[in-house]
Amino acid sequence: MGDRAVLVWPGSVRGGRLFIGDRVGFDGALSAWPDGAVLVRLEEARDVRRSVLNAYYWSGVIPAVSEATGYTEQEAHQESKARCLSPRLHVARGGSVCWQCARVMDGSTRALSSGEEAQYIERIRVWLAHDFGAIVPDPAKVSA
Repeated sequence: MGDRAVLVWPGSVRGGRLFIGDRVGFDGALSAWPDGAVLVRLEEARDVRRSVLNAYYWSGVIPAVSEATGYTEQEAHQESKARCLSPRLHVARGGSVCWQCARVMDGSTRALSSGEEAQYIERIRVWLAHDFGAIVPDPAKVSA
């Protein structure tokens, strides 16, 4: 995520008007935002649940992996992909797997469907609980 703060939130446009999903949650997240100029960018979201999962992944899951392992957030993301992406799914999409060490090589989460990303996140939760005794916070307790 880098040094720049990013707030990703689902919404919709109907009749030329913008509607924010979970407005109360959005207002809460926005209240923690520093005063100043911002850039508002609208992006077509084909799968809104995927956007919500991705926001949870970066604001709840990856920080928990980073805290448990001592890795930076980018290293935690790489390790999570290597350990927890489905090898069969990755190979089916043209990726490679080290079958000796059971690790996905150069994995990507971008093409995951909502269901696949939810399964990926659940595998990360199990890995952290089993290997580190760490708990990934529930999505309702994480402000994206």
